[in-house]
Amino acid sequence: MKVSTIKSLVIFILILVVCQFTHGETPAGERLRVLAEEAGILIGYASRNGFDIMADASTYQEVARTEFNILTGENAMITDALQPARGMFNFGQADQHVRFARDNGIAVHGQALLWYRPPSWMANIYDRDQLIDAIYNHIDTVLHYYQGQILVWDVAMEAFNEDGSYRSTVWYTKIGPDYIDLAFQRAHQADPDAKLIYNDYNICELSAKSDGVYAMAESMVARGIPIDGVGFQMHLTADGIDGRSFSDNMARFAALGLEIYITEMDVRINPMPSPGDLENQADIYREVVQRALAQPAVKAIQVWGIPDKHSWVMSTFSGTGAPLLFDDDYNAKPCYYAVQDELANA
Repeated sequence: MKVSTIKSLVIFILILVVCQFTHGETPAGERLRVLAEEAGILIGYASRNGFDIMADASTYQEVARTEFNILTGENAMITDALQPARGMFNFGQADQHVRFARDNGIAVHGQALLWYRPPSWMANIYDRDQLIDAIYNHIDTVLHYYQGQILVWDVAMEAFNEDGSYRSTVWYTKIGPDYIDLAFQRAHQADPDAKLIYNDYNICELSAKSDGVYAMAESMVARGIPIDGVGFQMHLTADGIDGRSFSDNMARFAALGLEIYITEMDVRINPMPSPGDLENQADIYREVVQRALAQPAVKAIQVWGIPDKHSWVMSTFSGTGAPLLFDDDYNAKPCYYAVQDELANA
């Protein structure tokens, strides 16, 4: 055999090995989105910016379109991403997520019209009325642009401290707590068909923070402010959740007539997990999904990414990792099968 032929054969074998390593194996059983649709719920993920040009773009997109039926464009629709300078809107990155969703029958969750970190140009507006006008212009422009394409919007996000008090954001200090009312009212005027929710972290269980959010939501409902639901981010650790507290907390929001969205779930564990770590993680996912499916107000469950390697966790929480349903090579983990089982049982 010629040397050139041997080299070609070796290269071909290496390509096969790399492809197998990158693509992972198709999970056993039915795809999550099929089971979710049968159960009448949305199952989703955070769609990574630049997903179309990554080295593993084809695998990423194939898993996304086959496993999920709702997505959130990761950081693509926050205030400063869409309007980095006053009057200068940039929809390019967000449009990629929306197009992919439309082409693959996937709903879109828009995040977020007002985050606690505003663009610098907004932070430098000191007149209350002028800041309200800037908020209104942002909401009008974004919601009119995407009218009919976004199922649910986070109107305000992460506006509370851990003790249940309002975070001292630009919006709060210059406008007052009614900035949230104003934003919901304006968003409803701009797109009456979109679901409008408030979204935050550390509010899935009964706590001072969830009490603060509940009091706000209860007041909004009583006063006729157009709020449709709340979002529980659920960035969890290996300690899991207090299941009863989670269920009781969901029940009180549901009693207000509000929908519930699990918006950003992940479960961070040892970055080099043992079989025991993975089983514990699977148990946590299982309990969350089981309890969520038992509450009719829950409309969607979204994990914050697809493969572990693209998660935000490792750069944010030192010494932790492996938080998602698929490992770095797109192989389904035990937590994937836990979610699959619960959706099938629903």
